[in-house]
Amino acid sequence: MVIATNMKSEKNTIWIGINASKKELEIHTYEKALKLPSVLPNTKNGINKIITKVKKFNSVQIVFKATGSYEKFYSLYFKLKKLKYPKLLLH
Repeated sequence: MVIATNMKSEKNTIWIGINASKKELEIHTYEKALKLPSVLPNTKNGINKIITKVKKFNSVQIVFKATGSYEKFYSLYFKLKKLKYPKLLLH
């Protein structure tokens, strides 16, 4: 299943890949300015760290792959949706 929303991409778009498992969020991006670690705990604090970093940039696309705790994954997904960030959900 692929669900795409707001997939209008600009030249300077920052792409972030997040693999959400039960215990951790693996983060993949080539954008060094984000200063995100490659792994964060899949907790409220880990999710808030991603939100805080992403909010500083205008053109961000996020690709998700959830392999674990969907409750925690959707917490991140819906927080980003509330902020109107473009995202692509892969399952």
